[in-house]
Amino acid sequence: MGVDRKSCLTVDTRGLSKLTSRNGINWIATELIQNAWDQDVTHVTMTIESVGHGRGRIVVVDDDPQGFLDLSHAYTLFAESKKKGQAALRGRFNLGEKLVIAYCVETGGSVEVLTTTGGFSFSKKDGRKRLRRQTESGSRVTAEFRASKRILEAMVTHVRTFIPPAGFPTTVNGEELLSHDRIDTFTQFLPTVAVNEEGELFRTTRATSVDLYEPREGETPMIYELGIPVVENPTSYHVDVQQKVPLNMERDAVTPAYSRKLCALVLNATRGLLTKEEARKPWVSEAMASDDIDAESVVKVLDEKHGTKRVMHDPSNPEASAAAVAQGFAVVYGGSHSKAAHENIRRHSPVTSATTKFKDAGINFAAEGRDVSIPRDKWTPAMENLAEYTV
Repeated sequence: MGVDRKSCLTVDTRGLSKLTSRNGINWIATELIQNAWDQDVTHVTMTIESVGHGRGRIVVVDDDPQGFLDLSHAYTLFAESKKKGQAALRGRFNLGEKLVIAYCVETGGSVEVLTTTGGFSFSKKDGRKRLRRQTESGSRVTAEFRASKRILEAMVTHVRTFIPPAGFPTTVNGEELLSHDRIDTFTQFLPTVAVNEEGELFRTTRATSVDLYEPREGETPMIYELGIPVVENPTSYHVDVQQKVPLNMERDAVTPAYSRKLCALVLNATRGLLTKEEARKPWVSEAMASDDIDAESVVKVLDEKHGTKRVMHDPSNPEASAAAVAQGFAVVYGGSHSKAAHENIRRHSPVTSATTKFKDAGINFAAEGRDVSIPRDKWTPAMENLAEYTV
């Protein structure tokens, strides 16, 4: 076996491992399983186990007949990935395997990548070593690293939140990974990442399928990228986008505009499930401010928040609002919704002004001068309250 003792990778693995462990190490399992899912496979198995005090091991096996197309990609940072220009594949910068290797090596562990064309092992002691063994089909990645049993148990729990691709089973520690209960599927144009003729990444927009799922008890609603949870989302549902989600380099945030768009699309798809309690949640307010919300969703939110009998408050005529309340109407005030939401209300479902609905409210006098004001003993409770408030 040939050994390259100059370096294990082409970067400072210590610095890289520190960078990747700041937010825990669940990402190790994520990187390994998503690489397998992006291959031409019919079955994937993952094992996560403790192999001694403070040591963990992950083994991922797939049955892709071709295996790794280019073994050098296991250790060459930012090599031209076949995935980066394909929005329907999970990888983008050909970086995941290198991050796994960096963390494992710098915590005293090792990584072995074995495929149909041979393999490599990586460790601090031996550096990068070419292996003469190979698989008959598919690939096998074995990663050993520093981790407590508690961390490994949390990693298994994390992986069980993944939404496996349809068409082939994925098992974790011998148990098949089950999907969540799907609520709806729709197609929409969403921002994503593509590659130009010069091989440079750029952001674009393309039509993609979006699946909505009911979170299991205790789960935080997430934005998923092709079955992999990437960042939290403010809605009450898991949102699985079937293309690359435009994230920052650390893959821990989307832009506010992207989040607001998803909120509107989710509301459009789930408005039939909207309750009075749900309608008052912040994500619904965010959706109401989006250009992507449709008229039916605006009406549904107004119905749940204000009822079907509603008028818009006129600051120049508070008596009209008081009269509306006395007649059982809900008054929509300026502060009830954001400026952008009010614009959508005017565009999709204008609310009649209280002044228009109750134009005769207030104190009026007949043309001949007869006093037609309402005697105090005829006042409604709302009028009493208003009079007391204005004293």
